[in-house]
Amino acid sequence: MTFKELSFKKKLEHIWEYYKLIILGVIFIIFVICTIFYSLVINPRPDTYAGVAIYDQYLNQEQLEGLEADVDAALSLPKDKTVRFTTYYFDEDDDVFNVDMQQKFMTYLYTLETHLIAAYRAAFENFVSSGYIAPLTDYYSEEELSALDEKGRLIYFTDPEDNTEKPFGISLYDSALFNKYDVFDTSSQPAYIGIFPAAGFEESSRAAADEIIKAG
Repeated sequence: MTFKELSFKKKLEHIWEYYKLIILGVIFIIFVICTIFYSLVINPRPDTYAGVAIYDQYLNQEQLEGLEADVDAALSLPKDKTVRFTTYYFDEDDDVFNVDMQQKFMTYLYTLETHLIAAYRAAFENFVSSGYIAPLTDYYSEEELSALDEKGRLIYFTDPEDNTEKPFGISLYDSALFNKYDVFDTSSQPAYIGIFPAAGFEESSRAAADEIIKAG
């Protein structure tokens, strides 16, 4: 019996049997094209206005989305811009996971997707000594820093560049935003936020930091 003599159902079965890999391949390609079109044209991912790393602390998606929405609204950012929060957390029983998480953190730093780093004191001090956090004197005036210092919100470390003591971090114990979303448990140990020296993001880093440190 020739192909023309087959019933419609048999023709479909015949085509599927001999060409199913090609058909599945075409469907997959169409799916990929549609996904790319949707993400780039219909619903493009907002550009990062400022990236905030929450280090050694797990946050769920609801917390991250809440943080981003609140800061974006406070800064009146357009829909194509966002302050992006990324959580970096570790598992004491999974060394492979921890290495992957640390690599992700370093990748975001060196691709300039991270501009602010928030962490508990021990990790924060390591970031300062490694040169990942700039002195606040690069971003704030003497008067602004004095006002923060009077409230006990600054932490000082030795600048690895010139071995002088400078303010590097701002305490998060009174951050209305972080307290709202339970980002750090500052009752057990202090947490601070500092600025990663990413060229071209000085203004946006400062603006995002100001919203994060606002007292509640």
